[in-house]
Amino acid sequence: MSEKKPEDLKLPNVEILLANFIGILGNKAYDSLGLIPKEGTKIDLNQAKLAIDSMNAMIEVVGPMVDKKQSQELRNLLASLRMSYVQRAGNYVPPK
Repeated sequence: MSEKKPEDLKLPNVEILLANFIGILGNKAYDSLGLIPKEGTKIDLNQAKLAIDSMNAMIEVVGPMVDKKQSQELRNLLASLRMSYVQRAGNYVPPK
């Protein structure tokens, strides 16, 4: 088997990288909202808002560049997170 050289490695297009990063930010937002069940979960609305706002900005840029299905999936993820944020923020009681 031959070794791959750095010039042989092909990086994905920026559109693909952005779409993947949006998904990573979505997971972080869900985690910051306490929606990923795990021990020691702490709600951090500031982190959730930053992730959601960042996702929104990236979706505005990359949405028109990806296929319709993927664009709609990204927008659905954003909408779901926004609803979760509003629900969580309205019921949130910070720990004492």
